[in-house]
Amino acid sequence: YDIASCLVGSEMCIRDRPDVVYYLCSQFRFSRPSAVLDAWQDSFAVLDCIVDALPVGARLVYVGSCAQYGKVDPAELPVVEDRRCEPVTDYGFFKHGEELHLKKILRHAGKSGCFARVFNVTGPGEPERMVGGAFASRLLSGTGEIVVGNLSGKRDFLDVRDVAKALACLGNSGSRLETYNISSGKSVSIGDYLNMMLAAYDERVEVIQDATVGSVIDIPELVGSNRRLQQLGWTPEYDLSETISELLKVKQHDK
Repeated sequence: YDIASCLVGSEMCIRDRPDVVYYLCSQFRFSRPSAVLDAWQDSFAVLDCIVDALPVGARLVYVGSCAQYGKVDPAELPVVEDRRCEPVTDYGFFKHGEELHLKKILRHAGKSGCFARVFNVTGPGEPERMVGGAFASRLLSGTGEIVVGNLSGKRDFLDVRDVAKALACLGNSGSRLETYNISSGKSVSIGDYLNMMLAAYDERVEVIQDATVGSVIDIPELVGSNRRLQQLGWTPEYDLSETISELLKVKQHDK
């Protein structure tokens, strides 16, 4: 949030009177739990400035995360947007705090905005800090083996292009102060995801499991209902196996 120092205490101007403003800034890692409070201080100041400068009639789309839900009872899956958020990670706390603050200031200012909770994005161009990008980079290392951590967790994967179309849909049709899951509505285990990538790679690779690799999976399964978003006319188009194959092809080309 280096832009915070540029915005706070000065007048911000959003030029050209946009119809829609997307807020995708985020912080993914925190050195200590108290660092979330520092990050909130900066981000809240930025959000205050953006809402103040948002033209009347324009819509702000905030891009949040499924991490805001935390651990959800299996009986409540796929999780709906009205379910109470109980985040268990610093990132989830950070995103939910931003969402709550933004809802408050939009309501107070009488301006328009809606909120996306994005589930697990995958596809071409995926960075190595994410599951698909990490798997692809390890496969293409040329060692003939891939070291992985816990593969049991189930997640709701969605092609990045479907996510982009969902955000465009919210920019055009999202209701004021409403929250929308951007999700496939289906869960896939990390192990099945890896198997799809191995099938697309089509070369013999030894899979080695190491419990010290990756993060601890505290949430066995998380999948989101996308019914509210589909009511706006959006539907996912990409098959996951196709997405994974294209992810791998792009990584191979980049190497």
